[in-house]
Amino acid sequence: MTIEIRKAHDWTHIDITERKEIEILLHRSHEELERLVEQVKELSITDHLTSLFNRRKMVEEIRKAQNRFEVSGQSFTLAILDLDHFKNINDQYGHTFGDIALQTFASLLRRKIHDLNVVARWGGEEFIILFQNSNTQEIHRQLLSIQDCCNEELLKYRMDPVPLSFSAGVHEYDIQQSLEDLLKRADQALYIAKSLGRKQIILYEKGLPIV
Repeated sequence: MTIEIRKAHDWTHIDITERKEIEILLHRSHEELERLVEQVKELSITDHLTSLFNRRKMVEEIRKAQNRFEVSGQSFTLAILDLDHFKNINDQYGHTFGDIALQTFASLLRRKIHDLNVVARWGGEEFIILFQNSNTQEIHRQLLSIQDCCNEELLKYRMDPVPLSFSAGVHEYDIQQSLEDLLKRADQALYIAKSLGRKQIILYEKGLPIV
């Protein structure tokens, strides 16, 4: 039997080097894991077509705004936007161009809406904006500005302009109400906007029926 005896300092350089390499690898693995977790989280709250927030994220943000209202009385405003005659765009130009129309409109919203507010694709051709204030006159002005941008040949098919406009229902959250009632009121205003010939922006008025 042979016994190998070495002094402690003979191993010091090797031990420290290996330990540092292991620490570096562990640190990189941890960073990579954090990055992947963030990517999965981002995908779970993002609409894959437009890169806006999705319905799930918007519901989360609305609930946060409701909580702020209960604590501080800070009101907010919700606007539901629906692209007018979107089915005709799909039928006439094809679904691929319809996707381009959605992406183009989403890009416009991203540019025109202040970062403090939240924009999401609600589903299909519907979009929703959570304005972190209750100045409905200013909100109306912003929406009219977006409508004007739509009119300025925003969308083209083979160099030909394609008409694009939206109808909007707006509801100010200034009294405590459920998420369902909040959405119903904004949707009711949207229904009126569309029934008036579309390309309208309607503010929900107290007393309108919730259907």
